[in-house]
Amino acid sequence: PTRKGAPMIQAKDDRTNTLEYIESMLQQLSVMARSEHLDMLVYFIEMACVVFSDALRDEKLRMLGIEKRQTAA
Repeated sequence: PTRKGAPMIQAKDDRTNTLEYIESMLQQLSVMARSEHLDMLVYFIEMACVVFSDALRDEKLRMLGIEKRQTAA
């Protein structure tokens, strides 16, 4: 049986995967910039990592809320 909200969970899952990928790329860029002693760039990349980490946490919390509502319905 299909649930009404299944496509929404898939879309959120895709978004989570995208956020995780971007965060991973930023971490790799930070390592590269650090190895080249590009301190200001490292700082900005690490700030972007913090923003993405927060966004990813919020997205996962939203997904949990959606899943709980669908299983309760």
